[in-house]
Amino acid sequence: MTDLITKSSEEIMTTLYKPTVFVVDGLFAHGLYLLAGSPKVGKSWLTLELCLAVAKGEKLFDRQTLQGSALYFCLEDSYQRIQNRLYELTDDPSDKLFFALRADTLGCGLEEQIVSFKAQHEDLCLVVIDTLQMVRNETESSYGSDYADLLPLKALAQQLCITMI
Repeated sequence: MTDLITKSSEEIMTTLYKPTVFVVDGLFAHGLYLLAGSPKVGKSWLTLELCLAVAKGEKLFDRQTLQGSALYFCLEDSYQRIQNRLYELTDDPSDKLFFALRADTLGCGLEEQIVSFKAQHEDLCLVVIDTLQMVRNETESSYGSDYADLLPLKALAQQLCITMI
């Protein structure tokens, strides 16, 4: 048995904590998020718009964004398809938005790839993995395996102070 670790309300209320950092004010703080929905309803478009807004420091949904580098793992796309989508959204490219078509899997290099990218781009504040299934090792899809797969990504997002979707 391990000892139960507790803090009193007084200790919690008198401790100075770092303020929560939002990549999109009031919506996405640093940490891990899971975007789920039916196929072909616009999840990739939404995350691309999010990445563009962050990379340019522009508002998204009338909310301020934290400007910084964004890394988008488009693991089911081609550069031509990304180009077509970018042209539909903007005529002004950003040197802070980066795309990868391939990545290692969870526990077999993906985390190190993200850490390495962050070391090269210190202002990295947003990482999008589209789709989670493409970086998973297991073919089994259950709540337990989803949770186990997401734990290292959650820890990495906290460690690097980034938002990951």
